[in-house]
This record gives sequence, structure tokens and C-alpha cells, in this order.
Amino acid sequence: MPIPVTLKHAVAAGIIDEEGSTLAWLVHQYEVVPGGVRMLSTFRMPAVLSGEFAEHLRRHCQEEMANLPKFLPEIYRKSKPASKTRNTD
Repeated sequence: MPIPVTLKHAVAAGIIDEEGSTLAWLVHQYEVVPGGVRMLSTFRMPAVLSGEFAEHLRRHCQEEMANLPKFLPEIYRKSKPASKTRNTD
């Protein structure tokens, strides 16, 4: 994988062309930290993409991450086992 994984969990995706060559990579990494979760998203995109595309992608990610605290805590509360008070994974 061309993007180093530095956190405990990672999910990767790639965009390939018709010949099977990788054009772009995306890696979301996360790990539990005191008081929540740390997440790191890394994109490796072709140099031919414009700075405007990069700025739109940055803005999209910022808006997306800002919305996670609005619904993830409730999903966690509903899905965690009753006997477990804190996820340490």
C-alpha cells in the first residue's frame, strides 16, 4: 500500500484504470484515544488534478468529519454490548 498505516485500524480504497493501474488511493485510519476516537484520512491523487479539486475535497472532508459527532455517539450507545462500559479496541 503506498500510504503508510500508523493508527490501529485502517480501511483503504483505490481507483484503477482499465488496464488495472492504480490512479488514486484513499486510506481512512482510526484508533480509540481517551475521550473518543482519532481519525486520519489520507488521499494520494494524480498530480494532474487541479488545486481547485484538492480544495473541494478538503472542504468536503472537513464538513463530513464535523458531522460525525452529531450521530456517531448515539449509534455507539445503541450498538455496544450492555456489559461493556467502554470500548478499548
